Amino acid sequence: MADTAYERRDVEAANAALLVPVLGLSLLQFGLLPLIFGASPLADAALLVAIVLATPLHWGLAHESFHGGFSRDAGRNRAAGRVLGWFLFMSWDLIRFGHLMHHDANRHLYDRPEVLEGGQSRLAGAPAYFAKLLGGHAAISVLSSLGVLVPEALTRRVIERVGDDPELTKIRGAALRAFTNAERRTRIRIDLIVIVLLAAAAVWAWGPAWPVFAASLGLRWMTLSLLDNAPHYGTALDSARAARNTWIPAWLRVWVMNQNLHGVHHRLPDLNWRELPPEFRRQGGGYACSWFAQVLRQFRGPLRPDELRTVASEPLSL
Repeated sequence: MADTAYERRDVEAANAALLVPVLGLSLLQFGLLPLIFGASPLADAALLVAIVLATPLHWGLAHESFHGGFSRDAGRNRAAGRVLGWFLFMSWDLIRFGHLMHHDANRHLYDRPEVLEGGQSRLAGAPAYFAKLLGGHAAISVLSSLGVLVPEALTRRVIERVGDDPELTKIRGAALRAFTNAERRTRIRIDLIVIVLLAAAAVWAWGPAWPVFAASLGLRWMTLSLLDNAPHYGTALDSARAARNTWIPAWLRVWVMNQNLHGVHHRLPDLNWRELPPEFRRQGGGYACSWFAQVLRQFRGPLRPDELRTVASEPLSL
Protein backbone atom coordinates (compact mmCIF):
# COMPACT_ATOMS: atom_id res chain seq x y z
CA MET A 1 0.00 0.00 0.00
CA ALA A 2 1.08 3.57 -0.55
CA ASP A 3 2.35 5.09 2.65
CA THR A 4 2.19 8.86 2.32
CA ALA A 5 3.58 11.17 4.99
CA TYR A 6 0.03 12.37 5.69
CA GLU A 7 -1.28 8.82 6.18
CA ARG A 8 1.65 8.00 8.45
CA ARG A 9 1.07 11.09 10.60
CA ASP A 10 -2.61 10.14 10.83
CA VAL A 11 -1.75 6.65 12.10
CA GLU A 12 0.80 7.97 14.59
CA ALA A 13 -1.72 10.51 15.88
CA ALA A 14 -4.27 7.71 16.35
CA ASN A 15 -1.67 5.63 18.22
CA ALA A 16 -0.81 8.54 20.50
CA ALA A 17 -4.51 9.21 21.17
CA LEU A 18 -5.11 5.55 22.09
CA LEU A 19 -2.04 5.53 24.32
CA VAL A 20 -3.55 8.16 26.63
CA PRO A 21 -6.52 6.14 27.97
CA VAL A 22 -4.46 2.92 28.02
CA LEU A 23 -1.78 4.46 30.23
CA GLY A 24 -4.43 6.28 32.26
CA LEU A 25 -6.12 2.97 33.12
CA SER A 26 -2.73 1.45 33.93
CA LEU A 27 -1.98 4.28 36.35
CA LEU A 28 -5.35 3.66 38.00
CA GLN A 29 -4.48 -0.02 38.30
CA PHE A 30 -1.05 0.67 39.80
CA GLY A 31 -2.15 3.04 42.50
CA LEU A 32 -4.39 5.94 41.56
CA LEU A 33 -7.56 3.89 41.96
CA PRO A 34 -7.19 3.27 45.73
CA LEU A 35 -5.81 6.78 46.31
CA ILE A 36 -8.53 8.66 44.40
CA PHE A 37 -11.57 6.42 44.69
CA GLY A 38 -12.45 3.77 47.25
CA ALA A 39 -15.75 5.22 48.45
CA SER A 40 -17.85 3.17 46.03
CA PRO A 41 -16.98 -0.54 45.70
CA LEU A 42 -19.22 -0.75 42.63
CA ALA A 43 -17.37 2.08 40.86
CA ASP A 44 -14.03 0.55 41.81
CA ALA A 45 -15.12 -2.82 40.45
CA ALA A 46 -16.27 -1.21 37.20
CA LEU A 47 -12.91 0.51 36.79
CA LEU A 48 -11.04 -2.75 37.46
CA VAL A 49 -13.15 -4.48 34.81
CA ALA A 50 -12.30 -1.65 32.38
CA ILE A 51 -8.60 -2.09 33.17
CA VAL A 52 -8.71 -5.80 32.35
CA LEU A 53 -10.86 -5.26 29.24
CA ALA A 54 -8.34 -2.69 27.97
CA THR A 55 -5.64 -5.39 27.80
CA PRO A 56 -6.09 -6.23 24.08
CA LEU A 57 -5.72 -2.54 23.19
CA HIS A 58 -2.76 -2.20 25.56
CA TRP A 59 -1.06 -5.18 23.94
CA GLY A 60 -2.06 -4.01 20.46
CA LEU A 61 -0.18 -0.75 20.90
CA ALA A 62 2.86 -2.62 22.23
CA HIS A 63 2.57 -4.97 19.26
CA GLU A 64 2.66 -2.01 16.87
CA SER A 65 5.92 -0.94 18.51
CA PHE A 66 7.43 -4.41 17.97
CA HIS A 67 7.06 -3.87 14.23
CA GLY A 68 8.10 -0.21 14.33
CA GLY A 69 4.51 0.81 13.62
CA PHE A 70 3.76 2.93 16.67
CA SER A 71 6.02 5.72 15.41
CA ARG A 72 8.54 6.07 12.62
CA ASP A 73 10.83 7.75 15.11
CA ALA A 74 12.77 4.80 16.55
CA GLY A 75 13.24 6.48 19.92
CA ARG A 76 9.54 7.28 20.38
CA ASN A 77 8.59 3.83 19.11
CA ARG A 78 10.83 2.07 21.63
CA ALA A 79 9.89 4.42 24.48
CA ALA A 80 6.17 3.80 24.00
CA GLY A 81 6.70 0.05 23.80
CA ARG A 82 8.87 -0.04 26.91
CA VAL A 83 6.39 1.96 29.00
CA LEU A 84 3.53 -0.29 27.88
CA GLY A 85 5.65 -3.31 28.78
CA TRP A 86 6.40 -1.98 32.27
CA PHE A 87 2.73 -2.00 33.21
CA LEU A 88 2.56 -5.67 32.21
CA PHE A 89 5.81 -6.44 34.11
CA MET A 90 7.50 -7.26 30.79
CA SER A 91 10.68 -6.00 29.16
CA TRP A 92 10.13 -4.68 25.65
CA ASP A 93 13.39 -6.02 24.24
CA LEU A 94 12.61 -9.53 25.40
CA ILE A 95 8.97 -9.72 24.32
CA ARG A 96 9.77 -8.05 21.01
CA PHE A 97 12.43 -10.68 20.33
CA GLY A 98 9.99 -13.49 21.10
CA HIS A 99 7.33 -11.94 18.89
CA LEU A 100 9.62 -11.42 15.90
CA MET A 101 10.88 -15.00 16.24
CA HIS A 102 7.24 -16.10 16.20
CA HIS A 103 6.92 -14.40 12.82
CA ASP A 104 10.18 -15.79 11.51
CA ALA A 105 9.69 -19.39 12.66
CA ASN A 106 5.99 -19.86 13.37
CA ARG A 107 4.89 -23.24 14.80
CA HIS A 108 8.36 -24.32 15.90
CA LEU A 109 8.73 -26.73 18.82
CA TYR A 110 8.13 -24.03 21.48
CA ASP A 111 5.44 -22.19 19.51
CA ARG A 112 2.71 -24.81 19.29
CA PRO A 113 1.38 -25.19 22.82
CA GLU A 114 -1.73 -27.16 21.84
CA VAL A 115 0.08 -29.90 19.90
CA LEU A 116 0.61 -33.22 21.68
CA GLU A 117 4.12 -34.51 21.10
CA GLY A 118 5.42 -38.07 20.89
CA GLY A 119 2.10 -39.89 21.26
CA GLN A 120 1.26 -38.03 24.47
CA SER A 121 -2.34 -38.48 25.64
CA ARG A 122 -4.79 -35.58 26.01
CA LEU A 123 -5.00 -36.24 29.73
CA ALA A 124 -1.23 -36.07 30.12
CA GLY A 125 -0.89 -32.95 28.00
CA ALA A 126 -3.83 -31.02 29.44
CA PRO A 127 -2.26 -29.65 32.69
CA ALA A 128 0.68 -27.94 30.96
CA TYR A 129 -1.53 -26.73 28.11
CA PHE A 130 -4.20 -25.15 30.31
CA ALA A 131 -1.57 -23.70 32.64
CA LYS A 132 -0.11 -21.79 29.69
CA LEU A 133 -3.54 -20.88 28.30
CA LEU A 134 -4.77 -19.42 31.59
CA GLY A 135 -1.85 -17.10 32.29
CA GLY A 136 1.26 -19.24 32.11
CA HIS A 137 2.42 -17.95 28.76
CA ALA A 138 2.46 -14.34 29.99
CA ALA A 139 4.08 -15.41 33.27
CA ILE A 140 6.90 -17.06 31.33
CA SER A 141 7.44 -13.81 29.42
CA VAL A 142 7.62 -11.93 32.73
CA LEU A 143 10.06 -14.35 34.36
CA SER A 144 12.29 -14.60 31.29
CA SER A 145 13.59 -11.10 31.97
CA LEU A 146 15.36 -12.44 35.05
CA GLY A 147 17.81 -14.18 32.73
CA VAL A 148 19.87 -10.98 32.44
CA LEU A 149 20.65 -11.13 36.16
CA VAL A 150 22.99 -14.09 35.63
CA PRO A 151 26.45 -13.70 34.06
CA GLU A 152 26.56 -13.44 30.28
CA ALA A 153 28.62 -16.64 30.05
CA LEU A 154 25.84 -18.59 31.78
CA THR A 155 23.23 -17.02 29.48
CA ARG A 156 25.31 -18.15 26.51
CA ARG A 157 25.60 -21.73 27.82
CA VAL A 158 21.86 -22.00 28.43
CA ILE A 159 20.99 -20.71 24.95
CA GLU A 160 23.53 -23.01 23.30
CA ARG A 161 21.73 -26.02 24.80
CA VAL A 162 18.58 -25.34 22.79
CA GLY A 163 17.71 -28.38 20.64
CA ASP A 164 19.18 -29.24 17.25
CA ASP A 165 15.96 -28.82 15.25
CA PRO A 166 16.81 -26.60 12.20
CA GLU A 167 14.30 -23.90 13.21
CA LEU A 168 15.55 -23.92 16.80
CA THR A 169 19.12 -23.60 15.53
CA LYS A 170 18.11 -20.38 13.76
CA ILE A 171 16.42 -19.09 16.91
CA ARG A 172 19.44 -20.05 19.00
CA GLY A 173 21.73 -17.94 16.82
CA ALA A 174 19.38 -14.96 17.01
CA ALA A 175 19.03 -15.34 20.80
CA LEU A 176 22.80 -15.44 21.25
CA ARG A 177 23.15 -12.21 19.30
CA ALA A 178 20.29 -10.58 21.19
CA PHE A 179 20.92 -11.59 24.79
CA THR A 180 24.70 -11.40 24.90
CA ASN A 181 24.50 -7.84 23.60
CA ALA A 182 25.64 -5.52 26.41
CA GLU A 183 23.39 -2.60 25.44
CA ARG A 184 20.30 -4.78 25.23
CA ARG A 185 21.07 -6.52 28.53
CA THR A 186 21.42 -3.11 30.17
CA ARG A 187 18.03 -2.00 28.84
CA ILE A 188 16.39 -5.16 30.18
CA ARG A 189 18.01 -4.62 33.59
CA ILE A 190 16.69 -1.05 33.65
CA ASP A 191 13.24 -2.38 32.77
CA LEU A 192 13.47 -4.80 35.71
CA ILE A 193 14.37 -1.96 38.10
CA VAL A 194 11.43 0.15 36.87
CA ILE A 195 9.07 -2.84 37.18
CA VAL A 196 10.17 -3.53 40.76
CA LEU A 197 9.66 0.14 41.66
CA LEU A 198 6.22 0.15 40.04
CA ALA A 199 5.28 -3.03 41.90
CA ALA A 200 6.44 -1.57 45.22
CA ALA A 201 4.50 1.65 44.58
CA ALA A 202 1.37 -0.32 43.69
CA VAL A 203 1.56 -2.48 46.83
CA TRP A 204 2.07 0.62 48.96
CA ALA A 205 -0.83 2.49 47.33
CA TRP A 206 -3.24 -0.44 47.62
CA GLY A 207 -2.21 -1.18 51.20
CA PRO A 208 -4.14 -4.07 52.75
CA ALA A 209 -6.13 -4.40 49.52
CA TRP A 210 -2.99 -5.23 47.47
CA PRO A 211 -4.43 -8.67 46.50
CA VAL A 212 -6.95 -6.74 44.37
CA PHE A 213 -4.04 -5.26 42.40
CA ALA A 214 -2.40 -8.69 42.13
CA ALA A 215 -5.67 -10.18 40.86
CA SER A 216 -6.07 -7.44 38.24
CA LEU A 217 -2.53 -8.09 37.00
CA GLY A 218 -3.17 -11.83 36.95
CA LEU A 219 -6.33 -11.30 34.90
CA ARG A 220 -4.36 -9.20 32.43
CA TRP A 221 -1.80 -11.99 32.07
CA MET A 222 -4.62 -14.50 31.60
CA THR A 223 -6.12 -12.33 28.86
CA LEU A 224 -2.77 -12.05 27.09
CA SER A 225 -2.22 -15.80 27.30
CA LEU A 226 -5.68 -16.51 25.89
CA LEU A 227 -5.06 -14.24 22.91
CA ASP A 228 -1.49 -15.27 22.18
CA ASN A 229 -1.96 -18.50 20.22
CA ALA A 230 -5.66 -18.19 19.36
CA PRO A 231 -5.20 -17.32 15.63
CA HIS A 232 -2.87 -20.32 15.23
CA TYR A 233 -4.74 -22.86 17.35
CA GLY A 234 -5.28 -26.03 15.33
CA THR A 235 -3.26 -24.91 12.31
CA ALA A 236 -0.80 -27.25 10.61
CA LEU A 237 2.81 -27.40 11.75
CA ASP A 238 3.90 -26.47 8.23
CA SER A 239 1.56 -23.48 8.03
CA ALA A 240 4.63 -21.21 8.01
CA ARG A 241 3.38 -17.60 7.96
CA ALA A 242 -0.30 -18.52 7.72
CA ALA A 243 -2.84 -17.65 10.41
CA ARG A 244 -6.62 -17.30 10.62
CA ASN A 245 -8.52 -14.16 9.71
CA THR A 246 -11.57 -13.92 11.94
CA TRP A 247 -14.65 -11.70 12.04
CA ILE A 248 -15.34 -9.19 14.81
CA PRO A 249 -17.99 -6.42 14.90
CA ALA A 250 -16.78 -3.16 13.38
CA TRP A 251 -17.16 -1.27 16.66
CA LEU A 252 -14.68 -3.64 18.36
CA ARG A 253 -11.96 -3.59 15.71
CA VAL A 254 -9.99 -0.77 17.32
CA TRP A 255 -10.13 -2.70 20.61
CA VAL A 256 -8.11 -5.53 19.00
CA MET A 257 -6.29 -3.13 16.63
CA ASN A 258 -7.49 -5.20 13.66
CA GLN A 259 -5.51 -8.22 14.82
CA ASN A 260 -8.57 -10.31 14.00
CA LEU A 261 -6.98 -10.10 10.52
CA HIS A 262 -4.04 -12.10 11.78
CA GLY A 263 -3.56 -13.94 8.51
CA VAL A 264 -2.99 -10.65 6.69
CA HIS A 265 -0.65 -9.49 9.44
CA HIS A 266 1.50 -12.62 9.23
CA ARG A 267 1.84 -12.37 5.46
CA LEU A 268 2.59 -8.64 5.55
CA PRO A 269 3.90 -7.86 9.07
CA ASP A 270 5.17 -4.41 8.09
CA LEU A 271 1.64 -3.09 7.54
CA ASN A 272 0.33 -0.98 10.41
CA TRP A 273 -3.02 -1.79 11.98
CA ARG A 274 -4.93 0.75 9.90
CA GLU A 275 -3.64 -0.84 6.68
CA LEU A 276 -4.83 -4.37 7.45
CA PRO A 277 -8.57 -4.02 6.54
CA PRO A 278 -8.01 -2.48 3.08
CA GLU A 279 -5.35 -5.10 2.35
CA PHE A 280 -7.77 -7.84 3.47
CA ARG A 281 -10.38 -6.47 1.06
CA ARG A 282 -7.82 -6.12 -1.73
CA GLN A 283 -6.91 -9.78 -1.36
CA GLY A 284 -10.59 -10.76 -1.44
CA GLY A 285 -10.09 -12.54 1.86
CA GLY A 286 -12.68 -14.48 3.81
CA TYR A 287 -13.21 -15.06 7.51
CA ALA A 288 -12.55 -18.46 9.04
CA CYS A 289 -14.98 -17.82 11.90
CA SER A 290 -15.79 -15.35 14.65
CA TRP A 291 -12.86 -13.93 16.65
CA PHE A 292 -14.64 -14.88 19.88
CA ALA A 293 -15.28 -18.43 18.63
CA GLN A 294 -11.60 -18.85 17.77
CA VAL A 295 -10.55 -17.74 21.27
CA LEU A 296 -13.07 -20.12 22.88
CA ARG A 297 -12.03 -23.06 20.70
CA GLN A 298 -8.78 -23.23 22.61
CA PHE A 299 -10.72 -24.72 25.52
CA ARG A 300 -11.08 -27.90 23.46
CA GLY A 301 -7.63 -28.60 24.85
CA PRO A 302 -4.51 -30.06 23.27
CA LEU A 303 -4.72 -31.70 19.86
CA ARG A 304 -3.05 -34.65 18.16
CA PRO A 305 -0.97 -33.81 15.06
CA ASP A 306 -3.51 -35.57 12.83
CA GLU A 307 -6.23 -33.18 14.07
CA LEU A 308 -4.47 -30.08 12.78
CA ARG A 309 -5.82 -28.41 9.66
CA THR A 310 -3.64 -28.11 6.57
CA VAL A 311 -5.34 -24.89 5.46
CA ALA A 312 -4.78 -22.28 8.14
CA SER A 313 -7.93 -20.33 7.21
CA GLU A 314 -10.16 -23.40 7.54
CA PRO A 315 -12.36 -23.16 10.65
CA LEU A 316 -12.45 -25.80 13.35
CA SER A 317 -15.67 -27.09 14.86
CA LEU A 318 -16.27 -26.46 18.54
